[in-house]
Amino acid sequence: MVVEYWNGQGSAPMTLCSRVDLVRLFGRVELLEPGNVSCSRWRPEVADEEIVDCAHFGGVAGIRGTTTPMDP
Repeated sequence: MVVEYWNGQGSAPMTLCSRVDLVRLFGRVELLEPGNVSCSRWRPEVADEEIVDCAHFGGVAGIRGTTTPMDP
């Protein structure tokens, strides 16, 4: 499996999560556009027809009404 290979290489460990798990991870924060999407969709300069979805998902979020970064 790809994850076992990746984790065995000394890289930062990877954990598989469902989309529901990722949305839950963001919790009380508001996802910014385009939301929780395939990481390849975070390149606005690329036309949609040129984007190839990948197995890695991510998102950017913030707490509504704040302008400062969140503490970890």
